Amino acid sequence: MGGDPPATPPETDGHTWLETWLGQAAYNILEARNNLSRLIASVESGAEVTIMRRGKPVARIVPVSDPGDTTPAGNRMAKFFATYRPPVGGRTSDEIEAGIRELREAGA
Repeated sequence: MGGDPPATPPETDGHTWLETWLGQAAYNILEARNNLSRLIASVESGAEVTIMRRGKPVARIVPVSDPGDTTPAGNRMAKFFATYRPPVGGRTSDEIEAGIRELREAGA
C-alpha cells in the first residue's frame, strides 16, 4: 500500500483518492455488486480490484495466475489424494468412537 491515506482527498485523474492510494481499483460492496461484469472485464485485462467494507479492504479480485488451470478444486483434491494416499490399516470410525467412549468412562 502507499502508506497512510491523505488527510484530504487529492485531485485525481478520474480515479478516487482511495484507488490512487491503494494503487488499484477499489469499490465498496454495493458498487462491486452493481458493476461486477465491468470489474471482471477489468480483471481479465490484468487489473486488480479491491472490495472495501466501511473503508477497509476485505477482498481482492485478481487475475488467475494460470488461465489454463480450469480444474475444479474438488478434482485437484482427488488428484492430491491419489498421489499422496492416506495410511492404510488405520482405525475405523467405530474403533475411534469406542476408544473415545472408553476414555470418557475412565474419566480421562
